[in-house]
Parts: sequence; structure tokens; C-alpha cells
Amino acid sequence: MAESYDMMKDIEKDTITEVRSQIILIDTTKIISFNPIKINEILNDISNFPDTKYKLVYAIYTLIVPRRAEIGSLILTDILDIDTLNDENYLVIDKNGYKLVFNKYKTAKKFGKQIIDVPSQLQLIIDEYSNAFNVVIGNNLFTTSNNKTFSNACMGKLVSKVFSSIFNTHLTINDIRMSASTYNDSLNLSLEDDKAFAIKMCHSYVIDKEYVMKVC
Repeated sequence: MAESYDMMKDIEKDTITEVRSQIILIDTTKIISFNPIKINEILNDISNFPDTKYKLVYAIYTLIVPRRAEIGSLILTDILDIDTLNDENYLVIDKNGYKLVFNKYKTAKKFGKQIIDVPSQLQLIIDEYSNAFNVVIGNNLFTTSNNKTFSNACMGKLVSKVFSSIFNTHLTINDIRMSASTYNDSLNLSLEDDKAFAIKMCHSYVIDKEYVMKVC
């Protein structure tokens, strides 16, 4: 009986690993141009969410390289001189294109300030969300029900809730990041491109390859 139970656990584990490996996450600076069908699949998933917050969470972890939970601390700003934005994590609202600026994250001492261009598809979803929740300049992008700043734990729970609702299994930010590394590895890019991707993931090339899931 115990052996049968162990076998069921192994089957369940393999199934979850396979499901996780199917989460296609896209680096918009390189991969969308090679995979137009995949971006359409992601946008279709987003359009099916009835909740605007769910749409934004799913979009921000699929339409750009997925970060850790520091996404939850983004503050809207219209200050365009990014050199002066050094204290917090920001969503820069610029008519010429939004940007994400990250100063506070796990590996900031190694990688420093990171600036990410927001793709047009994500910008539209941010606008929809901001209008729905009355998020204005100076506000946090995400807040709790009592208007407090999101902690990393809160962001992690929200991301898990959103992705689990799509893939019908419990998924964490780490699972999503592993999936992104696995997908990037499958593209057989150059060493230079792989290292650039690892930097966007805010970890080393060696760690990125350790993130790659081996699925039979």
C-alpha cells in the first residue's frame, strides 16, 4: 500500500513538473519576434480574465522577463530623469513609452539599477488597471484592500493565485522564473544572449542554467 502511495506521489510530481514546463514566458526584446503565435496565446489568456488585477499580474509576469516579488513595490512616477530615481522601484509614466526602474531587489548589490522598457501590450493593461483602481502618480501600483503597500509575501500569494487559476496546479513566482529559464534555454541562443537573459532575471548565468527544468 505504501509503495502504491509513493508511486502516485511520483506520478503527481511528474505531472506538475510537465505542466509547469508548459508556461511560456517571453522576453519581449528578443523572443516575441520569433514567436508571434505565443504572444497571441498569452494575450488571449489575459483577455479571458474577468478581474483587471489578475490581467495585470499575469501580463507583468509573462510579457517581460519575470522578476521576483519586487513587482509589488512599484510606485507610479512622471519623473523622466531616470538618473534621479534611485531610492525605490518605479513605473515611469512617459508618453513616449513606460519604463520600469528597479533599485530595490534581492540581487541589487550585484546588478545595480535595472531599467526595463514596457511593451505596448503591457502598457495598455497597466492603463486599464490604473483607470479601474484609480491609481495615479505617486501611488503604489499594487496595494492591499486597506490601501497598504504590498509586501513580497502578498505579491507572492497574488501571483500564485493568478497562475494557479490558469494552470490548475499550485505555482509560485519561482516556478514561473524556472519556466522562463527553461523556455529561454530551449531557444539555443548564443552564450552572449543567454548571459543577457540571466541579467534580466537578476541572477548569474550559472544560476540561470540551474533553473532550467529537466522534463522527460
